[in-house]
Amino acid sequence: MIKKVSFGKIVINGKEYGDVIIIANKVFERDRSVANREFGTSHRIATKEINMLKNGNPDIIIIGTGIYGALEVTKEDIAKLEEAGVKVIVKYTKEAADEVNKFLKAGKKVNALLHSTC
Repeated sequence: MIKKVSFGKIVINGKEYGDVIIIANKVFERDRSVANREFGTSHRIATKEINMLKNGNPDIIIIGTGIYGALEVTKEDIAKLEEAGVKVIVKYTKEAADEVNKFLKAGKKVNALLHSTC
């Protein structure tokens, strides 16, 4: 469960992270350099990250765009994620974290990418 979201920090099960990717209930620190290499910024979702989010047969994929919404999620990104046959939710990270918790409590398999800064 996500306990706290603040600028630059996400607390999950008592551990602090920056940006995170959650796949099949496993939490990974997001490697921003992947998006930086592909787009020159970490404010985009890299192709590798999109492919990761589709793994593990999720019921839902949730994207947190940051505290101020700076992570750009394109229509093409959403279409690629929807190829997994799941609903995709895109919200500011605090609201996205609430969605992750809500769906986890409901017993759903949730994959997520949560951007913790701008």
